[in-house]
Amino acid sequence: LEQTFTKHDKLQVVADPTYLKAMPMPTQVDGITQPALFDITAYSALNDSKTYDSAGVGTSQWNAEQALKNYQSALGDPNASMTTYAWQGTGNWTADALAKAKQQGYDTVIATHDFEEDDAATAETGKTVVTTDAGDITVLTAQSVLSNLAQGKATSADAEADGEGTTAGRLARFVAQSAFYQMEQPYSERNLLVCLNGNSDPAVVDALMTDVEQSPWLNITDLNTLNNADPALSGDDAASIVPQSDGINDATQANLRQTLNTLAASTNDIKRFNASILTDVADDAKQTPAGLKAWRRQLVNAHGIMALHALGGENPAGSTMVEGAGQLASLLINGVAITPTENVNVVSETAQMPVTISNSHPYPVTVKVSSLTNSMQIVTSRFDTVEVPAHSEAQVAFTIRVATSGTADATLSLQDRQGITFGATQTTHITSALQISDKTGFIIIGIAVLLGALGLWRQFHRKKDPDE
Repeated sequence: LEQTFTKHDKLQVVADPTYLKAMPMPTQVDGITQPALFDITAYSALNDSKTYDSAGVGTSQWNAEQALKNYQSALGDPNASMTTYAWQGTGNWTADALAKAKQQGYDTVIATHDFEEDDAATAETGKTVVTTDAGDITVLTAQSVLSNLAQGKATSADAEADGEGTTAGRLARFVAQSAFYQMEQPYSERNLLVCLNGNSDPAVVDALMTDVEQSPWLNITDLNTLNNADPALSGDDAASIVPQSDGINDATQANLRQTLNTLAASTNDIKRFNASILTDVADDAKQTPAGLKAWRRQLVNAHGIMALHALGGENPAGSTMVEGAGQLASLLINGVAITPTENVNVVSETAQMPVTISNSHPYPVTVKVSSLTNSMQIVTSRFDTVEVPAHSEAQVAFTIRVATSGTADATLSLQDRQGITFGATQTTHITSALQISDKTGFIIIGIAVLLGALGLWRQFHRKKDPDE
């Protein structure tokens, strides 16, 4: 693609700024989208900002200001500027979605589908100015027939059978269709937008651009020219073509809800880990509070980045990002664990059961350890609190009290400082060989000694029978 961009300098490149930020050498672009191609249309359709906040994605993460910051970070130039475009997601650019984009600082959005006049007699300039509750916003609309052909889609099922089933056939139809539009209005100057896919084959893009460059009735301009052109529709005429339906079906909305719920769970785990598991070392000279604060912030930011990408409308790796966010939370929670303990044999009324807690994290943690048996005759002390140093282990000892012989299972679990259980539990088997309590045993032994002494005394002091 880089070679194709270089060969055809009129080819306009609009990129996700977070993608540019991840590249060692960012591609030269003509515009940037919202970060991670966050699906603004789905956000508007769901109309539930609190759920997004719970999932760790706030509006500040995908607004135009943040998009520009990401771009500047990618270039290493805090003064770099670039036009921002809100790119269409899975849903439609409804009035509410356009208003949300405008509120987020986007003056221009790109409509890749479902934003053309149904009864349009011919191709018109792909620019519409729509008035929303947040102000006027410009919509740059992809011309559907040409864009579909450029993206490898036939104009119809019959056309695919007749000749648009191959790349060459579709490109030939593209050229013919553009000529047809020119013949319809030979003296009209129109700016048409053709959108390609992010995963388009470079060879196909190269062939398409070559065909366009060799078509004398076509003049290749750029996004700025289209953005500055006179709108084809505005005012009431523009309002009449704004989609009324959000275009998101029930299955897609259910998947989105599930994604948000999963991200909310991992977000909550990270918040709990930061607030109620990590030790607050502000008064500990052995650790650097600034380092701990930075690490906590990094954990939240890392999850937020994955959550943002998981909610990107055009992101094919959304499920991978959801899984990654969950893995991050699991690594933090499961990094504090109870080391499996051996079975305990008790031969007295009381005994000690040692429990080891490990911490794989670079900062200390403070947790509660809970022990609960399934027997009323064999019980342990209930809780103990322990601080475990970084990359280390610490041990606590629970007191076992036995009333009679038998067996019991002690279930060991970890709790944060708010008393909420986390991580995996461990089970320790306790066996008691005690038949009576210690005090009773001493009493019986004492009685036995007295009886033995009494027996001996009687043996030496009894009167012998005359026959003996």
